[in-house]
Amino acid sequence: MLPHIINAVIITSASSSANAFLKQAPLIFLKCTSRGIPIYGIAFTTMWSGLAYMSVSAGASEVFSWFLTLGTIAALFTWCSITIAYLRFRQALAKQGVDRNTLVFKSKFQPYIAWFALCYFAMIILFSGWEVFTKGNWSVQGFITYYLGIPVYFGFKAALDATIWPE
Repeated sequence: MLPHIINAVIITSASSSANAFLKQAPLIFLKCTSRGIPIYGIAFTTMWSGLAYMSVSAGASEVFSWFLTLGTIAALFTWCSITIAYLRFRQALAKQGVDRNTLVFKSKFQPYIAWFALCYFAMIILFSGWEVFTKGNWSVQGFITYYLGIPVYFGFKAALDATIWPE
């Protein structure tokens, strides 16, 4: 098993190096040493190689469950952001006096479906970890797993100085 892990790390490092010179990586990963080694890209990919060792432990399925839950919450926040972007687009059209009928594509029942979707996704985010609050099931680990995405999302919005619904 170890040779496969080493091969994966080598391939990932080579891929990172190739992407750094193609300028497709984030700016931090473009920084190379004088010998052309993308040190930050290699450090980042090496950091994730420790995840492979989790498959050896008994808690691997639990960690997988954490990542699955965090990924699901992130996807739901993405859909919330998409619906907010659409609603802002609709508001911009109205303020500029652009008729919806001039658009190439328009969907029926808008903006009501967008508002419904936004409320629906927000409700899923808020109630995804409801079982943590039931009698005898409280755990800090479960609470953090289900609700960590909320402060992370709004924290990034605050850090980027991006408002959720600018006027």
